[in-house]
Amino acid sequence: MQHFNKYGIAALMFFLGTALPAVAQDEVQEEVTEVAAPVKKIKPAKTYPTIEVKGKVVDAVTGEPLPGAQLQAFNNQYYSAMADENGEYTINVPKFITALTVRLEGYNMNNVSLNGRTSGVNVYLQSSILKKDYTSNASARKSVTEEDFVNTPALTIDQELQNRLSADVRSIQRSANPAEGVAMFINGLNSLNSNAMPLIVLDGVVYDMLYDATMLHTGYFNNLLQAINVDDIESVEVLKNGTAIYGAKASNGVIVINTKRCHSMATRIDVNINAGLEFRPKTFDLMNAGQYRSYASNLLQTTNTTLTEFKFLHSDPDYYYYNVYHNNTDWNKEVTRRALTQNYGISIQGGDDIAQYNLSVGYSNSKSTLKKNDMERFNVRFNTDIILNKWFYTKFDASYANVTRNLRSDGWANNQYLQALASPGALANIKAPFLSPYDFATNCQETSYIADADDYLDEVWGTDDAEKARIANPLAILEYGEAKNKNHSDCSMINVTIAPTWEPTKDFSLTEKFSYTLQSFDECYFTPIIGMPEYMLPGNLEKTPNSKNSMFSRHNAVFSDTRADWKILSNGAHRAELFGGVRYMNDTYRASYLYADDTGSDKTPNTGGKNRKIDGTDTNWRTLAYYANADYNYMERYYLSAQLSMETSSRFGKKADGGLKMFGVAWGLFPSIQGAWVISNEKWFRPSRGVNMLKLNAGFESVGNDAMDNSATLTYMTSEMVARQTISSLGLANIGSSSLQWETTNRFNVGVEGNFLNNRLNLRANYFLAKTNNLITLGTLAYVAGIPTYYTNDGALKNEGFDAAFNAKLVDEKYFKMELGASVGHYKNKLTRLPQGVGSFETSLYGGTVLSEVGKSAGVFYGYKTAGVYKDTQAAQAAGKFIRDDANNPVYFGAGDMIFVDKDGNGEINANDRFVIGDPNPDIYGNINLKLHYKKAWTLAANFNYSLGNDIYNYQRAVLEGGSKFLNQTTAVTRRWTTEGQVTDIPKTTFNDPMGNSRFSDRWIEDGSYLKLKNVTLSYKLPIQNEYIQGLTVWAAANNLFTLTKYLGPDPEVSCGNSVLSQGIDAGYLSSGRSFHLGVKINL
Repeated sequence: MQHFNKYGIAALMFFLGTALPAVAQDEVQEEVTEVAAPVKKIKPAKTYPTIEVKGKVVDAVTGEPLPGAQLQAFNNQYYSAMADENGEYTINVPKFITALTVRLEGYNMNNVSLNGRTSGVNVYLQSSILKKDYTSNASARKSVTEEDFVNTPALTIDQELQNRLSADVRSIQRSANPAEGVAMFINGLNSLNSNAMPLIVLDGVVYDMLYDATMLHTGYFNNLLQAINVDDIESVEVLKNGTAIYGAKASNGVIVINTKRCHSMATRIDVNINAGLEFRPKTFDLMNAGQYRSYASNLLQTTNTTLTEFKFLHSDPDYYYYNVYHNNTDWNKEVTRRALTQNYGISIQGGDDIAQYNLSVGYSNSKSTLKKNDMERFNVRFNTDIILNKWFYTKFDASYANVTRNLRSDGWANNQYLQALASPGALANIKAPFLSPYDFATNCQETSYIADADDYLDEVWGTDDAEKARIANPLAILEYGEAKNKNHSDCSMINVTIAPTWEPTKDFSLTEKFSYTLQSFDECYFTPIIGMPEYMLPGNLEKTPNSKNSMFSRHNAVFSDTRADWKILSNGAHRAELFGGVRYMNDTYRASYLYADDTGSDKTPNTGGKNRKIDGTDTNWRTLAYYANADYNYMERYYLSAQLSMETSSRFGKKADGGLKMFGVAWGLFPSIQGAWVISNEKWFRPSRGVNMLKLNAGFESVGNDAMDNSATLTYMTSEMVARQTISSLGLANIGSSSLQWETTNRFNVGVEGNFLNNRLNLRANYFLAKTNNLITLGTLAYVAGIPTYYTNDGALKNEGFDAAFNAKLVDEKYFKMELGASVGHYKNKLTRLPQGVGSFETSLYGGTVLSEVGKSAGVFYGYKTAGVYKDTQAAQAAGKFIRDDANNPVYFGAGDMIFVDKDGNGEINANDRFVIGDPNPDIYGNINLKLHYKKAWTLAANFNYSLGNDIYNYQRAVLEGGSKFLNQTTAVTRRWTTEGQVTDIPKTTFNDPMGNSRFSDRWIEDGSYLKLKNVTLSYKLPIQNEYIQGLTVWAAANNLFTLTKYLGPDPEVSCGNSVLSQGIDAGYLSSGRSFHLGVKINL
């Protein structure tokens, strides 16, 4: 059935893509004619008094005339001319025209201001291989657009945005596993407990990304962008302001993705093929077998064992168990590998003046450097534009994507139960290096059979308590967890969109865009019996030999957008356009979960016979919005844009404060006003090569965030197991609030953009100040309520920041060109209000504490400060610091313990002695780009990403340098305190850490600043153009070549989740290794 879905749909798409133009096209045309679909005949313009403008169009480098250059009045297609054989032109334009647009194939478009001139208006065109600086129209709204996603091995578009727009969209890689994508934030952090990531609009359809959907495997995230092939994308626009038409979904910014459509009557075929090899990522410098044996010996001395001899400590080669415990295994090499990625794609586009189509088929197979974590993607996209008659045309788009994964958990889970750890990557770091991955025969010779879980400490505690130290064999998880009914996921996404448009006049149109999307996601999770220790999870009645979990989910999304566009004043000094409509969204999400233990067998596992739990969710949410947008400009100098939307949602409480109350529900009101002034188009502005274009913009908007729990306004109960999982019961899960509403962000922005030095330098900058009110937070309830917290809108947050970028054409010679670009982003946020009686609240993540407190930034780390290690008993006694045991008796710190700063000076180290010890929010971040071009054939591009001033909680190092468990450690622990008078920064090893030396403190907070050479690409356009091949480009790329950082972990680019509070925590997810790719693009 799966193969039928993939190839049956592909065949259907191909049939439609070839048959439809065959019906529409009566005969094959030999000429290649560029058209914009749909094609409309331009009616004569109204007559205005005109002036005659003369000048010359020349090459900006050589000064040679450019005959055939097309000129037209800026944003006015009725007045145009063409340069003659000498590059000279004469164009008649209305007196109110302030600028001309000039185009020529092989060159970038240029806009030139008239400034009252009628002669000598010369235009200098730059090669199209350089970065574009101008657009064919202007607006008061602020956005950044990227195009030409070619010669890239990226699997998802958010990876490309990270490379190109790091300052506009702060992007943090979640994991290096294929297509896991990045966490993205625009204009700072505009929420705390709700989603703070931007809205995604794909081909005009608003998507609920379900960022927080449940995943069974640790380290994986629901990323809908994985279903979109980067080769299918034509442009990505990041909207920084003027987003009020998206109402209660726009406070975190908007990313508009447009897929490719046909722009040519001639049939065009593009083939893309690339393959790459990624090398093993950097890992910690871990102890070898001898170092770990010494560490374990020291740790044994702090346990209650009375034994004096241990099998793994015998050093006699003739000892029976010597071979078993005298290996030197690099466990990281056992679970990682060099990984191959392959991408194949073909797109076909064509048509005639009646219908155009674009059909693409793609296949990707990407291995992960972590074994058994692989991705396979098949996708088909079919976009069409059909003109039915002179008043009526339609778009019909259909797409299908299937992403399958063979996967294992990655990194550490929050509150991870050590013996249940089934992440091969995390296990490889902590596994004793003197053990072998393989079992030994009775003659103590190594076999090819995978070994079971650790048993070298059974003699310490006895077999009944052996699970205290046993951890899994990662190779067993890799080998015995391999099957589609064990560790596998399958995600399919189907979308059908139709957008018929009625256009009775050139100035008015009415469009109904209807879209249906079905996303199905199935996931299986399995841990084997062989290789895993038995363990008992809290609340369970019986020990667990292994687990098998499964999840099945379906997300149905219906989208309708009925919109009218009216050009009120379409030609003249005053121009005004208005569009408005009604948008309706209806989403249904159903998921079922099965959790069970003890499958009975690794080869043919059943669903589990112990601790079985069945759970699920069935939820529906609906939104209805009315919106309007008005754009006005006067003489292309002054621009004004006003927006207003009114939105209601089933997520809102019926008595929500603010907004309007109509038809028994609450409606949010979201206005926006944006203005811009193109100073360089003023008549008094003196034209010069120093300043070619200068534009100021400013505005204000009020937008919302409705990303709250769908049931937050409801009081409900859920089933739960009590009495050690033996009795089913109902428990109160939520106390709803009928006044709960959307979060509201009021944002002021001001910016500047300009082109200077004869268009050799482009600069842009933007400043924003935003205040989020009605912040969704958790209020506290009395004990008798049955639950500790409830949702409330009693919070407020402030964001202030800027982003800036420049692109300089440093060298622009005939054969050699060089561009340098850089961007910088900055934001500072502060919580300004929390619920009454709650001055702060703490969130526990990975043994650390994230503090949310009025007056402080969101997500700061809250823990203890250290001041070294007590070098001797005298120093410890002199300090006199202590903790209290369970009986409230003081227990004093001794020689070799950490020195903790006593904040309140009372001698007792407790929670009152904590400080803000780190902030994951960076001071600045962005990217640096360098491009070299030679003869329009060779291009070398390098991209650096950087982040400065952000702190990281290195949870991995807290595990690997904690010094209190029988887990392998980093070589830093070889400097641990062992003797009186020793000066060191690593405390003594003590089993179970009774003094809390490894507690959450600044020991684990590190400077996460970095400069990373993210990507280098070299491409060459072969001089091939004949009857069969129109173009051929070969390229090579290298990723993650080097990173400059003080961070001690494998990679400073870390995030353990999508939420604001999970930023800056290194949970051990797979980091990126160096990768090298080769690709070819063929134009047929």
